[in-house]
Amino acid sequence: MPQHISLEESRVLENLVSIRHRLSRLKKDQKSYYREEDVVSLYDELCQQVARLREVREQESHDNDQYRNRVDDVIDDIYQLFSLFYLALGKNREVPATYVQLVTIKQNLELLSEIDVFKLDDLQPYRKRLEALEKIINNSESQENSGFQPAQLSYISKRLRQCKRKLEELCRSVEEISPELIPIRRQLIEIRKRLVLLSTQKHFDASSIREVQVQLREIDNKRDDGKFLAADGTIPAGQAQVV
Repeated sequence: MPQHISLEESRVLENLVSIRHRLSRLKKDQKSYYREEDVVSLYDELCQQVARLREVREQESHDNDQYRNRVDDVIDDIYQLFSLFYLALGKNREVPATYVQLVTIKQNLELLSEIDVFKLDDLQPYRKRLEALEKIINNSESQENSGFQPAQLSYISKRLRQCKRKLEELCRSVEEISPELIPIRRQLIEIRKRLVLLSTQKHFDASSIREVQVQLREIDNKRDDGKFLAADGTIPAGQAQVV
């Protein structure tokens, strides 16, 4: 849940919104060719505001990884815009590109958590990409001319930790399922995928829904007093993942 914005943060937010507005205007103005120095100048302004935000949150004891409000959302938007400019300028290994990848990964992991349609193998590409991004960030910490300023590194590292924490949370949710329940979970995942597909269609055959209902009823009939049981009558771990 987004947190309250303090008076000091609201001043940072006001400046960030101004940066976003100017970037958006620059992006929409197709008739004029933007200069690299114009983009760099706005980027320097962003760095100043990120540094100021870090100071404010440290002073207000809001510098933990879980703290988030609209200021962070606007920063996400700005980095997204900068990544487009930098890509056009051939700077695809700069800070914005790294940051935007982390934002995208976090959004994808949140979506997986929300719809709960994934297997352990689905998470491995995210793990590999996060490991690669972590190397970039760690190398930047040891290089003075990396382009990563201290406040940026702190903010990006926070994003990285959020992604890693969410990834581990999803991995644990799958690993905690007993082998006896894995086939049932796979069936439920396939049923959910089918329902999602049906929901995107303007017209569908009612028999398709009835078929899904039959499948769900068959799975539900395997429960005893609301629980799925193992062959020896015990209650296997991971019930929350399938009920």
